[in-house]
Amino acid sequence: MARTTVRWLIYFFNDANRVIALGTVVLALISLFGLRDARHTFEIGSRAWISPIAVGLAAPIESGKPINIGLRYNNVGNLPATDLHAHFILYSFQDREIDDGSAMRTISYSDVCAGVDPWKDAEVVYPRSGGVTMTVSLKPIDSKTAERIPLYDDFMSDNHTLVVQYCIAYRTIGGTHKSAFCYYYRPGVTVGIELNRCDKGNRAD
Repeated sequence: MARTTVRWLIYFFNDANRVIALGTVVLALISLFGLRDARHTFEIGSRAWISPIAVGLAAPIESGKPINIGLRYNNVGNLPATDLHAHFILYSFQDREIDDGSAMRTISYSDVCAGVDPWKDAEVVYPRSGGVTMTVSLKPIDSKTAERIPLYDDFMSDNHTLVVQYCIAYRTIGGTHKSAFCYYYRPGVTVGIELNRCDKGNRAD
C-alpha cells in the first residue's frame, strides 16, 4: 500500500501541469475562506445591534392600580434595524424560587423568542438615535371580561417577584437577528423604580 502511494505521488508531481492545477485549487480555496471570514467580520462590525438602555416602573406600585413597566432600548450598531417586532412575557415567582435558583432555571429553559419574527414594514430604529420606549402594563382587572387577572393578584400577594422577559426581532445586514433580555422587580430588594437585571435570559445573536 505504501509503495503504491509513493509511486502515485511521484507520478503526480512529475507532471508540472498537475502541480499547477493543484496549486490553483488550493489558492482558490484559501481565497474563498478568506472572503467568507472578511464578509462575516464586515457584517458583525456594520450591522445593527439592539440593546436595552433601561427598564423601570413608570410609577411606584400601588395596590389596585396598573403596573406599568417601561423598556427603553437603542440600536448601538452602525446600520438601521428594520421590521422590529417586540414581544414580552410576565411571570410572578415566589421569592424562595428566586433565592433557590429555580425561577432563573425556568427563565433559562424558556425561549421568549420562539416564534417571534420581524414584522414587514414595521418600526425602524436608526443607529444611536436616542432610543425607543415601549410600555408593558399589568392591570388588576381584564377590561374585556371584567374579571381579576390572576397574575396581578399573585404578585401583589406577599413574598412574590415580578419578572418580565423581552424579545425584539429585527432585520439588518446579514439577515434576521433577535435580542432577549430579562428584568425583575422584587419588593424590599429592588431600589427605586429601576428593575434589576436577571442572571439568565439575556442574549443577542
